[in-house]
Amino acid sequence: MLLKLNLRNCFNKYFLILFFYLILKNLKSLFNKKKFTNNYDKLYSKKSISLKKFLKNQKINLSKNYYQKKIKDFDRQIKHYFNTINKFKKKSNLAKNHGGPGNIILIDILTKLPRVQSVLETGVGLGYSTSTILSNLSKKKGSLTSVDIPYLNVKNLNYLGYVIKKSLKKKWNLILGIDYYVLKRLQIQKKKFDLVIYDSDKSYNGRLSCYELMWKMLNKKGYFITDDAADNDAFIDFAKKKNSKYFIIKKFKADGGYSGIIIKN
Repeated sequence: MLLKLNLRNCFNKYFLILFFYLILKNLKSLFNKKKFTNNYDKLYSKKSISLKKFLKNQKINLSKNYYQKKIKDFDRQIKHYFNTINKFKKKSNLAKNHGGPGNIILIDILTKLPRVQSVLETGVGLGYSTSTILSNLSKKKGSLTSVDIPYLNVKNLNYLGYVIKKSLKKKWNLILGIDYYVLKRLQIQKKKFDLVIYDSDKSYNGRLSCYELMWKMLNKKGYFITDDAADNDAFIDFAKKKNSKYFIIKKFKADGGYSGIIIKN
């Protein structure tokens, strides 16, 4: 009940700000040819690698039964996702707006690593990835900071973090607001993280502006992950700008879906 009231208060507070922000951003995108273009389209399919190959490259070892268990878990989550979307469908426009779970298996592996203690993510949605992160970090007293804001045309706000257990929510730092401005505030506060995950504004300019802020807050040898990397040129352009080696990983059971990863030098 308290979370519902807080979400509604935040929604009312940020409505006008977000409304004009989106209008200005969309007007800007009309003159930005790079918003939807992907000059690296063939590169993604050509240079992409499997998750197993990435883990081998990073010398990350898993138990023999790990994949079998996680694939079953992932399948259950996908079924649960569609059932949940249908549940909200009659009450809101969530089904028209919401994307599916991110690269949960990759996120699960990295957040279990001993050196990953602090995590920052943008984009929560129903909270499948968030729940995985919180579950792993809570076992080693780590911390998660999440950034999100409700959709403008979604009437029912209970969806945000819907699948996260109440016991985990107590250890969760959720900040509601426009991703760029929240990240800017965190960067000014000199926050640092071992893993950052970007899964919010998918426009070219939106990605690059947030990528830059998240990169500044990422510790050395930390992991930078972006979901749906092949949507446009932003990820590879950013990696080239930072002169950093990048990995393109095929998302499990997502045709044409890729996650982009950079390990900060």
